[in-house]
Amino acid sequence: MRKLEVLRNDREIHAIAFSPNNRLLATGDHGGHVRLWRIDTPSRLASLIAKAVSRTRSRGSRLLRELALAGGWVDSVAFSPDGKIIAAGCSCDGDPVTGLNQAFEIKLWAVDTGTELGTFRVNTGWSPRLAFSPAGGILAFTAGHVVYLFDVNSGTEVRRLELKGSESISRNFYCLSFSPDGKMLATGTGDKQLILWDVKTGTSLRTLLGHDGAVDSVCISPDARVVASASRDKSVKVWDVRTGDLLRTLAGHGECVNAVVISPGSDVIASGSNDKLIRLWNARTGQMSETLSGHQQSWGVFALAYSPDGRLLASAADERFTKGLVNLWYLT
Repeated sequence: MRKLEVLRNDREIHAIAFSPNNRLLATGDHGGHVRLWRIDTPSRLASLIAKAVSRTRSRGSRLLRELALAGGWVDSVAFSPDGKIIAAGCSCDGDPVTGLNQAFEIKLWAVDTGTELGTFRVNTGWSPRLAFSPAGGILAFTAGHVVYLFDVNSGTEVRRLELKGSESISRNFYCLSFSPDGKMLATGTGDKQLILWDVKTGTSLRTLLGHDGAVDSVCISPDARVVASASRDKSVKVWDVRTGDLLRTLAGHGECVNAVVISPGSDVIASGSNDKLIRLWNARTGQMSETLSGHQQSWGVFALAYSPDGRLLASAADERFTKGLVNLWYLT
């Protein structure tokens, strides 16, 4: 596996996503910026930076366009299945450290023009996480104890998934992932639960218990056979989607596991942790196959993403001296 350093940023990067056509990489940081990087060849990258006012730069400039963004922290980014829309979940106003007087938003832009398409205000005490349904047209995002499903074209709410019981912040949704057909949604919570939902009816199919810490990342495999969950208990667990059985626990990280993704071929699981390492695991056996150590000067690896063609793995970390760093790993 070969590493290419993509971006050094003046603020922490906590969100990354590839476009469906493999040509763009989106990053979101804690300075309120969304950057879209055009990946032409492994040695040549150009960037789109979203921060203030929409305008187009001169031909040949690395900075192609600037999009409007309110500022604050961006903790989630996603492309629509057709690659025409980029969405970001962000905090704005108030103090992002203490949470005082904060507001939270989901913003949508047209990728080709930079035109802002809409804003959803979110009533929550936690920065929203979001995902587009692979079936198209539906955007899901977390808002405390609720996951909202919105029709992007009409801007109307389609359905909501709710946690019943305690209003403690530990009951908040922390992450989510759609199945490849868009019929199922997996969510992780602060109280150690992994919940699978029927998107059409809004009912929970099963609750998977076994983690000893909050579930911060979840990913349903492209073949829809397993779901992987990453937790603050330093582990990744792999579950059978159909039965809910725990298939295996991937142990090896020394700190909280912040991110987990499954390769397009469903054969490799990648996990990123506060121990500054990325570990690659055989999805079928649970054996660790490789450890990537390109973020040793960081506070931890906070986000991972596979390119749709399976050639690239992107990792984002908070670097102690450069604030934000994204590495591209070329899979060989």
